[in-house]
Amino acid sequence: MTKSLQETIKSAPVEKRRRIVDFTLKFSKKNGEVLGDSHTLLLTQLLENVYSDATQKELSEASKIFARSENADPALMDKLAKENIAIASTVLRESKALTDKTLIDVIKTKTDDHRLSISQREVLSSAVTDSLLIHGNMLHYVTIVRNPKADISNKGFRHLAIKSRQETQLTEALSYRGDMPVEIASQLLDNMKPPMTTRLRGSIETTQKRSLGPKTKKDLILARERSGYTVFANKGIDDVIKGTRSTAQVTVSLCSEAKSKDLGQFLAGITELTEATVSSALFKLNGTKIAQICKTVEMSTEVFDEIIQLRANKMRLPLSQGELLLRQYDEMPLESAQRAVKSMQGVLNSSRSKLAAA
Repeated sequence: MTKSLQETIKSAPVEKRRRIVDFTLKFSKKNGEVLGDSHTLLLTQLLENVYSDATQKELSEASKIFARSENADPALMDKLAKENIAIASTVLRESKALTDKTLIDVIKTKTDDHRLSISQREVLSSAVTDSLLIHGNMLHYVTIVRNPKADISNKGFRHLAIKSRQETQLTEALSYRGDMPVEIASQLLDNMKPPMTTRLRGSIETTQKRSLGPKTKKDLILARERSGYTVFANKGIDDVIKGTRSTAQVTVSLCSEAKSKDLGQFLAGITELTEATVSSALFKLNGTKIAQICKTVEMSTEVFDEIIQLRANKMRLPLSQGELLLRQYDEMPLESAQRAVKSMQGVLNSSRSKLAAA
């Protein structure tokens, strides 16, 4: 939109501005399937210029149009998502322009209806589901669990397992989640009745078969690397795979016994990084890399503090440095840590390909 047109719209009487918006919305709704980038941009700029004067009906119509647009402006979507539920519902359910940060802000500050709309999104990250589980209610829990594309963290599954004692619908929904950690599933099975027990066992077995798949060259290389690990490291990896101990329990045990070599191998085994990469990160003065590695396995701040203490004792580091690293870890976004570790894995896979050819 030209600057002169923007100024003309801004200076126009309120009623005229509303007619412009109303006409544009009706045109957009009628031609919704053929809207291009230029039309989306025009409508966005028009709406931004008259936003404060737009009626609830107009904002609601705009919400429906933009929610399905591939080119929607994130700033406008953020604004519409924080309106009352009559305006925000479609955007919260359908817009791909909304960031996790916006969704979490809405979860924390808006109503249960807003939270329900978010729980009905086709895809949910673990950061968003964690926030819904903290601020939501039983209806939100059941909706999340019934969505196979809702990513639920281990912490989230633990929370749901506890809440399921109060609600049969939640227990039944959980019986379909084969991606649940085995240790949590075992606790649920004790309180479940057939056919839910059979269904949960079957769901877990199906998921495990999919994740394990046939033995690839990469699997064989990883097995070859593990053959040089200590007994304690291999026992820890096997326990986590079987679900007899959690990553946190193994980590705390190895830290308490000051088994730094075993800890490096254990973390390498569960992250598919090499021992050399993890051990180097573990005892680098700058602890960012080891923090990123631990963040990707969703290690709690309390458990990571055990690693900080091990580093401090081995490297004779000052207390202030440990406190700084712990604060950095606590504030580190999971997504950025995952990207960093993926990058480490990419470099390693390149070198491993040479071994695969051997």
